[in-house]
Amino acid sequence: MQTQMLPRSNPARALRFGGIALLLAAVLAPEPVPAAHAARPGNAARAAADGEEAFDPRVDAAATRINAIYGPVQWEVGEIVGIVDGDTADIRIGKRRLERLRLNEIDAPERGAPWSKRAKQLLADMIFGKEVFVAITDWDRGDRAVARIFVRSDDGSQLLDVSQQMILRGAAWYFEKFGKDRDLRAAQASARQAKRGLWSLPANQQVPPWVWRRMPK
Repeated sequence: MQTQMLPRSNPARALRFGGIALLLAAVLAPEPVPAAHAARPGNAARAAADGEEAFDPRVDAAATRINAIYGPVQWEVGEIVGIVDGDTADIRIGKRRLERLRLNEIDAPERGAPWSKRAKQLLADMIFGKEVFVAITDWDRGDRAVARIFVRSDDGSQLLDVSQQMILRGAAWYFEKFGKDRDLRAAQASARQAKRGLWSLPANQQVPPWVWRRMPK
């Protein structure tokens, strides 16, 4: 189904947070976020029944790291409602706002390329139908939000960096040309050495997407 995208002039897009970002109070908790906590993305945990807010220090740590890499970013929280391919997904923020997200720093196999279906399925297994924390670092020419996505593991014990996980599992390449997070380069080296995912394919099938896109079909 075609996703309805917000016009670029939407005021929500103009909001940029300095320092560690505040996830929108209207989405994150039924009560206003206290001023003392305004810079803590850990407020993303739903307010407890007694009105006390629960915090997840892992979210704060992720926000600190992302801010150090990219500078001020726009933080959102929402539910993933669609998977387009191995590096693109649709998120619903609140009740009505929809955005298309392009995962930052990675490039997954293009449709029809070796491992493309598996990459899409792996991304779906990781985030589809789940609440995610999103750091929007830029907007691309297709009016998609370029973002780092974080999701809690199924058992709640970990906060997963989705770009990193896609690379570690051999489902995407580190997009060196536009890369700023050098930890992802190390993740790719690990996946390649262990022959995970697409790195288990014959060498002639390990075609980076930026090369595949230029090949005659």
